[in-house]
Amino acid sequence: MYSVSIQFSPAAAEKLAQLTKEHMRDFVAILVDGKLVTAAKIMDEIKGGEVMITGDFGREEAEKIAGSIAPVRK
Repeated sequence: MYSVSIQFSPAAAEKLAQLTKEHMRDFVAILVDGKLVTAAKIMDEIKGGEVMITGDFGREEAEKIAGSIAPVRK
């Protein structure tokens, strides 16, 4: 099983923590190129700005997911 790790900037990490706190027990969808990769139920507030995407996918799909996530810099 493979996974993809995402590290958010401090500002984005704060927004992520607030969003996940407000939407516990809701589902969040992970889309790549407009296609659903996975959906997960938010079980707890995500603090620290690091997210791990796991699922039933192989190396090729994990690399595609990782390659499609581009850093946003301002």
